[in-house]
Amino acid sequence: MPFQSVRFAERIFPFTTTMAIEVVCAFIFKDDHIWMGRRPDHKHMGGKWEFPGGKIDDGEDAETALKRELIEELGIEISIREVVAEVTHEYPNKIIHLRAFRVSSKEDPKLIEHTEGQWIPINTSDYLDWASADIDLWQTFHRARRAQ
Repeated sequence: MPFQSVRFAERIFPFTTTMAIEVVCAFIFKDDHIWMGRRPDHKHMGGKWEFPGGKIDDGEDAETALKRELIEELGIEISIREVVAEVTHEYPNKIIHLRAFRVSSKEDPKLIEHTEGQWIPINTSDYLDWASADIDLWQTFHRARRAQ
């Protein structure tokens, strides 16, 4: 059953008028590495590294949104495995609920929306230029892996 887009802000942040933006991203696995892209300088968090993905549009479920986003951003079709981590992250001007899915693709990512791409080792802890929500997500992912 695909995950449905749900607004979490009122439950998690009951005293704010800011709504949580539902966001999905992909952990694209290749051997013991995961792909990340660098955001364009003119966008929010420009120049930071992120896991590819984006907002869930109204009427979309999370899996449909992720497939659409990866075609738009990387020009690839994906197979979705499972949710591997999720966090709610508060930026100064917005709150996002970010859900990461383990995905695979027979194609290599193309740089359509990102200025650079790299395969990072699955055990990396070097987050120097990562978007802050992606740092939280990565740390959550690793805590869950250690607990297994």
